[in-house]
Amino acid sequence: MRRMPTPGMPRKDRLVPALFVLVGIGLLPWTLYLAVALPSHHRTPHWDVTWAGFDVMLMIALVTTAVAALRHSHLLPVAAGTAGGLLLADAWFDCLTAGGGGDLALALGLAFGVELPLAALCLWIVLDKETFYKAADRLLD
Repeated sequence: MRRMPTPGMPRKDRLVPALFVLVGIGLLPWTLYLAVALPSHHRTPHWDVTWAGFDVMLMIALVTTAVAALRHSHLLPVAAGTAGGLLLADAWFDCLTAGGGGDLALALGLAFGVELPLAALCLWIVLDKETFYKAADRLLD
């Protein structure tokens, strides 16, 4: 495993982390602007295509994660990280765009019963795929 970048490291090893920090911090003013400027209600065309397309991406990420796990691929953490991020986004947007009543109950049920636990599993795979494999082997034996 590589060590964390330090001031004594070559410039090229510090450039990418610095770029991500700058972009991350740079999002703060934009986020504050959006929170104030955007309307809380908005009608949009292609709502159906937007959600169907997102679910297709999520499906591809989940199937890719499954295939990578079956093959014990070194790409498993990448696939699981992608799937986990999409699951978190899906739970967030489903809950916040639900109309209330039964729609909100369904969104919360799916978020807490499926999407968030599966996202947590994906995070575990990203952080320690070897322990995940060992636990899965014990569970399935």
